[in-house]
Amino acid sequence: MVINAGVRVAYNTLSRLPITYSTGAKWNIMDGMNLRFSYARGIRTPSLKELYLNFVDVNHNIVGNPDLKPEYAHNFRLGWTYNKAFQGEHIVNISLGSFYNYIEDQITLFTYIVDSLGNYQLDAQSNTYAYFNLDKYQNWGVDAKLKYQYKGLTVRAGAMLIGHYNSLNEKYKEEIKPFTYTLEFTQEVSYSFKKIDLTLSLFRRDYDKQIRYAAIVNPMTQETVFEQNTTDGYGLMDFNISKGFFNKGISITAGVKNLLDVINVNQSSNSSVAHGGGGNGGSFAVGMGRIYFLRLVCQPFKFKKAML
Repeated sequence: MVINAGVRVAYNTLSRLPITYSTGAKWNIMDGMNLRFSYARGIRTPSLKELYLNFVDVNHNIVGNPDLKPEYAHNFRLGWTYNKAFQGEHIVNISLGSFYNYIEDQITLFTYIVDSLGNYQLDAQSNTYAYFNLDKYQNWGVDAKLKYQYKGLTVRAGAMLIGHYNSLNEKYKEEIKPFTYTLEFTQEVSYSFKKIDLTLSLFRRDYDKQIRYAAIVNPMTQETVFEQNTTDGYGLMDFNISKGFFNKGISITAGVKNLLDVINVNQSSNSSVAHGGGGNGGSFAVGMGRIYFLRLVCQPFKFKKAML
């Protein structure tokens, strides 16, 4: 059993920062198997962009909010891993994990209006965005990962279930569920030709649909209705090829990001979840499309050693 702890003291001219701390433990249950636990008290101060930047053009209307407060968080994580090497160069790694995050005053982008007194008021119907502090936010999740290696072949697969907190549940317990859930899947296959120092890899990540809720007051009837915004799921895929020269003193990587050319995904809205009715649709930008890249890395020490 190994236990460690840490403390950090920081200073920021915008606000006072409390002492943050963390602790962790690792238990080696048996050869190749261990259990880990960690806790951390975190803080994030608002960035200059969130405080002061105004980003206004044909497609955007985002303004900074100089009244933002820092975020404070508690993070817990528990994980179990198992590594096993079999005859014939077969290696298997299995890991299971869970986490829980509790965030106070989380900084999030919201639509808003300015009332007659000059105060910001959240309004889901507005097209103007600014950053605001939520009262609190929490999420939790579980994940599983599997890795298999055989000579130059490496295969990875993973899945994660995440529960996202709906703060409206505190006021509307019957209409809004406390959590909405999303799934994420990852898959990766790579092969290394060690004799020629060449590696091919293909990576994919699949995102589940996301659901968000907003409470809207009808100005005519003063009735509260609930808007459900749904963003469809989508998948992103990358491919790259790497080649090393002179004992990896020089390496070249070429590839394609967002191989499936995903730019926008469908987004729909139902403005009366609890009362029936229609909705509207649109799109949500998730990427810039397919990107080709070429990267050159030179490590002088390795290059010099290889030449000698």
